[in-house]
Amino acid sequence: GIALHLERLDDSVRTPDEIAEQLNLPVLGLIPAIKVERAGTGAAPALMERLVTHASPRSPVAEAYRAMRSNLAFTRAREAMKTVVLTSPGPADGKSTTVANLAITFAQQGQRTLLIDADLRRAVLDKTFAVPRSPGLTEVIVGEAELEHTVSGTDVPNLYVLGSGQFPPNPSELLGSAAMREVLRSASEQFDIVLLDSPPLLAVTDA
Repeated sequence: GIALHLERLDDSVRTPDEIAEQLNLPVLGLIPAIKVERAGTGAAPALMERLVTHASPRSPVAEAYRAMRSNLAFTRAREAMKTVVLTSPGPADGKSTTVANLAITFAQQGQRTLLIDADLRRAVLDKTFAVPRSPGLTEVIVGEAELEHTVSGTDVPNLYVLGSGQFPPNPSELLGSAAMREVLRSASEQFDIVLLDSPPLLAVTDA
């Protein structure tokens, strides 16, 4: 009786099927844990080692990211998907790893892909792909730089990265501004797909 009572009180989610049943939401992908073979010296080096879609494109993890890419495309079957924001509940959930690998899979498919570091608090993608952080998104939003002059190429064909730029005192206001919408409109015209890395949902309102 006690075991049955505890089971009924347990509302935690442990499987993808429970997500669909309890939240009435589709599961777009299930990514296996990524094992880093050698210890990194910081967050950015560790993230570089997690770009399995580029380093090991035939691995099961890379295939899982490609499956997620296909599922995302099927969710917007009637019109082309142009912009995607990736976030997570809290810090260190793997969203930067996910958005980086997902961007690589889109680029590998032949789509001209722009990855924007919209985490204006703890940006890491500039170090991951060895591109300048500034001038970046912040400078483009405030009009100090043009989008086409701040986007950087990467070692991955068809993949371009826009760094976060200088960290502003009001990131939420910048990201919610009309100027940011204009940046996204311009990016959507120049690229086939635009992906944005953002801060976690439960910490701040940026996403």
